[in-house]
Amino acid sequence: MSDNRTTTSPTFADVNRDVLRTLDPPGNLYFAWMCFVALLLAGFFVAWTGQVWWGMGMAGKRVPQMWAMYITTFVFWIGIGHAGTLISAILYLFRARWRTSIYRGAEAMTIFAVDDGRPVPADPRRAHVVRVLPPAVSEPALPVAELPVALWSGTCSRSRPTSSVSTVFFIVGLVPDIAALRDASTGWRRRIFSMLALGWEGSDTQWRHYRRAYGLLASLATPLVLSVHSVVSWDFAMALVPGWHSTLFAPFLRRRRHLLGFAMVLILMLPMRHFFHLHAYIQEKHLDAMGQADPGHGLVLTYFYICEVFTSLYSGEHIEKASLFWKVTATYAWALWTMYFCNCVAPLILFWKRCPHEPGHLYIVSILVLIGMWFERFNIIVPSLGHDFYPYTWGIYYPSPTDTMIVIGSFSFFFLLFLGFIKLMPSLSIVGGEGDDPRRRSGSRAHGH
Repeated sequence: MSDNRTTTSPTFADVNRDVLRTLDPPGNLYFAWMCFVALLLAGFFVAWTGQVWWGMGMAGKRVPQMWAMYITTFVFWIGIGHAGTLISAILYLFRARWRTSIYRGAEAMTIFAVDDGRPVPADPRRAHVVRVLPPAVSEPALPVAELPVALWSGTCSRSRPTSSVSTVFFIVGLVPDIAALRDASTGWRRRIFSMLALGWEGSDTQWRHYRRAYGLLASLATPLVLSVHSVVSWDFAMALVPGWHSTLFAPFLRRRRHLLGFAMVLILMLPMRHFFHLHAYIQEKHLDAMGQADPGHGLVLTYFYICEVFTSLYSGEHIEKASLFWKVTATYAWALWTMYFCNCVAPLILFWKRCPHEPGHLYIVSILVLIGMWFERFNIIVPSLGHDFYPYTWGIYYPSPTDTMIVIGSFSFFFLLFLGFIKLMPSLSIVGGEGDDPRRRSGSRAHGH
């Protein structure tokens, strides 16, 4: 899937034309994908309606893993959401020039993923019963079946400041591009974009305030995102559940988020690069930079996996050892070894000289990482709750068609939002594509794509 297209630096006029071309009326292939994800989303609503009408038993809720698929997917989406803002903000603070090709997609990914994780476990009939944490975290002394958890409103509320900052960060970055859309539009579209552009005219004073505000938001978003995932990890670590009660959780979850974020960005941006012909803006050096990040994060994650196993063996706790042995060899061993392969082995393929950072290789590795990251959340929650301290609470979780369809529907909802976004707003920053310097002459060549 490699290409030999020329990637010479385009002029400002080329950037405007190429990026705005992505907003042209969609073709048949786009509508086919929209119909496919809409069909999956219809299945989500059918399953969710049945769950509300007949009760949570439709979702296979039983002791001890009451909310297995839902908590797994919820934490997965929150991780993706935080990763997008973190990637964009950190790369901006460090002035990484290759950021310009991916940050719009990463920021949009944040907005859609954080909102996508909220409705997964909702049951309106029980919305008045709210626990701040998942059952085994909030009150580990009580049997899970006695804890009426309907919504993780408390856990979601912890992500609201992050969601607000990420949304403002995303909107501020869009303002100059919306102004470009305004200047290229006519009629009612021009009126709408004029309102959304907030009076942007591109003056020197506006650019100075813009850069100052954008830098402050990036500086605020970075520690906020880091702290939120640390708090979520401590929610698990404070519970007396085998495999959870560990101080490794905070750095462990943060490192997972970095690998997950880069993988999801590649999954979103590579098809855009191909179908919108954005090879001049998402160049091979950008792919190479992300291709180097994946195996690096994979190695650090492998180190944490080894530390996790060593801690369980070295602790002297018989139940910790028994829980680890059960995860590795028993019912859920397939999920654990899938996680190890996808997160530890698959990214290392990019170190191999015979496997250059071509779009096809990166895309396959990114999909494997995405699968591995979901199974990682699954392995944290389901096997640990299924083999707890007391044998009378042991049990095996079997997914039901209802919760499986709801989880698949959450992915379809995310991709439906992203597909809609790339036809409504520039999916690649016009300002970033022009070298992120508005004071250059329009006839000059752009740099730093």
